[in-house]
Amino acid sequence: MAAIAPRRSGARRVDAARARTSRALEKMGAHVFDAATHGMFVWADFGHDTNTIAARGAQEASCVRRQPVFADPAGEHLDARLAATCMNPTALRFLARAVRD
Repeated sequence: MAAIAPRRSGARRVDAARARTSRALEKMGAHVFDAATHGMFVWADFGHDTNTIAARGAQEASCVRRQPVFADPAGEHLDARLAATCMNPTALRFLARAVRD
């Protein structure tokens, strides 16, 4: 029977995903703020309305979604909370295009 890996290895994978996502977002021009030291979420300011970005993301089947629990339904929102573990290459390419447009 295989030994069960310690829970810490899972936390390290999440930490690594969050760090990779933060670096990728900053490279594309987003401002990462409130950088958590633990957990799976990254907050970033995209300089563009994230409601519009999320609507486009839904059409393109990316996993970029607004977090409605934090959103004011009226007006423009420049920030978004992203699940770092969902930021696969397709989602990151989409975000890079959205930030450029």
